Amino acid sequence: HREDPHCRNAYQFLLDTARFYDINRELLYAGDMMPPGSLHCDTIEVEFLVRGIFTRFQDYHTITRRLPAVLHGVWKSPGNDPVLILANYTDEPRSWLFENHAGVLPERSYRAIQL
Repeated sequence: HREDPHCRNAYQFLLDTARFYDINRELLYAGDMMPPGSLHCDTIEVEFLVRGIFTRFQDYHTITRRLPAVLHGVWKSPGNDPVLILANYTDEPRSWLFENHAGVLPERSYRAIQL
């Protein structure tokens, strides 16, 4: 699928997700998730497939939810300052604001910001 132009961006995002986790695994695996605080960003409509393991193809349906375009969490490992983790899963750059930090996160990307 990685060569299919229709799937290329999604495949690359999957690889980038694994790389980001690997680079930050000490924090994300062994660190502590802190209270998330309040991130301000756009909200978008996201469509989800509702289907169980035995649902026949003709019986599935979708639901739509309004969600933040940038997902976030605050993590802390012992002896280090907290880190804001940002994830833009959309196909457009997204502006964000968290306390006294702000920026634009490129499409399908992650960022770790020392707080």
